[in-house]
Amino acid sequence: MKPVGSTFTRREFLFSFAATLSGGLASAQQPATEPVIDIHQHTHYHDRTDQQLLAHQRAMGVTTTILLPSGRQVQRASTHDGKSNGLAARTGGNETVLEFARRHPGEFLFFAN
Repeated sequence: MKPVGSTFTRREFLFSFAATLSGGLASAQQPATEPVIDIHQHTHYHDRTDQQLLAHQRAMGVTTTILLPSGRQVQRASTHDGKSNGLAARTGGNETVLEFARRHPGEFLFFAN
């Protein structure tokens, strides 16, 4: 490293920049030291497969995922007479989140409806 106030040649600058950048990328690829918790995921969201969900969460570095099952259709004013039950995404229910969590213990947890 050059002392403060010294000038770099273009080649020295580019080499230094590339070395700094590659070091930053290497550290970015290290596993997270803090847990990454996703508190809102669904099985079968818009027909997403279980493998796609698993691959996505792992690619994002999520250490713990909370799976939320869909409920059942309810005809009430608060659901706009059944049109806004949250079921339009075709998410899986209690059985699907339970089975997924059992296949991936410690990585996936679930709530129930």
